[in-house]
Amino acid sequence: MRYLPFIGLLFICSFSFSQNSTLVSPTDTSATDSLVISESDTLIIPIEAQEKYNEGVKAFQNKKYNIAVDRFSQAIAIEPRFIAPYYNRALVRTETKDYKGAISDFDIVIENDTLFENDAALYQRGKAKYESGKADEALSDYKAASKINPKNADYYYYSGLIKFEQGKFKESVFSFNKALIVDKKYAYAYNDRGSAKRKLEDYKGAMADYEKAIISDPSLAFAYNNLGSIKRKTGDSKGAIEEYNQAIRLKPDYYVAYNNRGSAKFELGEYTEAIKDFNKALKIEPQYTFALNNRATAKYKLRDYEGAISDCDQAIKIDEKYGEAYLNRGISKEMIRDKDGACIDWSRAAELGINNGKTYVDNTCND
Repeated sequence: MRYLPFIGLLFICSFSFSQNSTLVSPTDTSATDSLVISESDTLIIPIEAQEKYNEGVKAFQNKKYNIAVDRFSQAIAIEPRFIAPYYNRALVRTETKDYKGAISDFDIVIENDTLFENDAALYQRGKAKYESGKADEALSDYKAASKINPKNADYYYYSGLIKFEQGKFKESVFSFNKALIVDKKYAYAYNDRGSAKRKLEDYKGAMADYEKAIISDPSLAFAYNNLGSIKRKTGDSKGAIEEYNQAIRLKPDYYVAYNNRGSAKFELGEYTEAIKDFNKALKIEPQYTFALNNRATAKYKLRDYEGAISDCDQAIKIDEKYGEAYLNRGISKEMIRDKDGACIDWSRAAELGINNGKTYVDNTCND
């Protein structure tokens, strides 16, 4: 029986901007005068601009984004030197994925700000730049923000996330370290530093960080998942299952954790139980190709070759460039004496960069 590759060890880096945008509060328009003092002692804001601004804030809070943009724009039209509407309009535009407009508004705030701390605008502009594909510019903004306010852990944390995404794992660890110096209970920073250490093959350090993330915030399902996966990586499949159980308890629709728990059961030789977990993952997310491939592998172990082929078929239908699925389908086809079909699949796997595909072609198809 040939070896069938198993794709199941999935680590999650919590790469998402989880912090809420900072909304500037409405201003007090209870005064009876037609003008109110705002922003500085020298700039007098017409009350009409204040009212439109407050309407925009209320609309933003109620997620009526088009209305919010309109009201902030009206406030700006009445008094172009009124900075608060630019800042809030930028936040709304970020929320609605109008990153170009958001960056333009943040530029105005940063260049003309007399009310807000520039670090907040730099940070928010960095987020908009990141989302618009300008990661290096985002890093520059986070760095500038941290120089103004070195006590905000988020600025270091989000720098670390970008460096992680860029494959600069040592640098990302350094950024997460700085975030944790500022905030020793920053669970996300512990988790993502653990993922960076895992990439650097520092498995002991990664495990310690995932455990610290859980201590800091026991509700983080992905931290339990990551701890389980590092335990699998170090050969503790039973311990991994316990962590995946916790992840699923916290997040019952966590299909990644079901897949990974199935992988751990597979490694223990519990193929039928593994299939049950892969089934659960696929019930939640039918397009999850990793679970399809893994279920195929478990079926292969149970000598259900037709079932394995069917799962690989489905995976390839979803992702026609899924090389491992071609490789595995070829191995299963060989077991039902479909050598020609197996060789076609192995050749395709080789074309997609799967080394074993070429090995099978050389050893089996060229005789």
